[in-house]
Amino acid sequence: MRCGGGITAAAAQITGENLGDVELINAAYRATNAVLYMYDTNATATDRQLKPGEAASTYSVAGPNVNRPDLSRNRFGQSIFASDGGIFAKLFPDGYTGEDDWDMGEELVDYLNGFGQTTYFYSDQQGQYHAINGFMKKVEGQHYQIRSFAPYLRKYVNLNNGQRFYSTKKVVNFNLAAQEIYS
Repeated sequence: MRCGGGITAAAAQITGENLGDVELINAAYRATNAVLYMYDTNATATDRQLKPGEAASTYSVAGPNVNRPDLSRNRFGQSIFASDGGIFAKLFPDGYTGEDDWDMGEELVDYLNGFGQTTYFYSDQQGQYHAINGFMKKVEGQHYQIRSFAPYLRKYVNLNNGQRFYSTKKVVNFNLAAQEIYS
């Protein structure tokens, strides 16, 4: 069974947030950016330019794809896997139709429900603060400014202690001593 990159990235993000695992959140963020490239109509890794609304599968962006060279740098739907047998042969008894992209929307929804709404911040072992899906800078003393990159911002998460700060403001301030976010 194949699993979409966006679904895997979303699972890593959810797990990382619940565990306060900075490395897992960072990995999820890197994977999410690769998934978003599938929707970029200026993508150069596909064999032809994508039209608005189209997406290239993460399975094919790399080239050559050793397992399926016919899919390298190509755009295709899930029915392409019908020839491999298994569940895909049952889902697509007519074989490859070229018109099925049902997994692509799931990955975009995963992004919008995850990094599309959330910015993370944490301090490293040296006590330096960083943001994931945003930018964080020290303003003065123990006051920091956080700028979110989330298009539909809903929350900021402090990965050091699990605190969640709900806000739709793209730029907020963080008071380290009080562990509070304010506008």
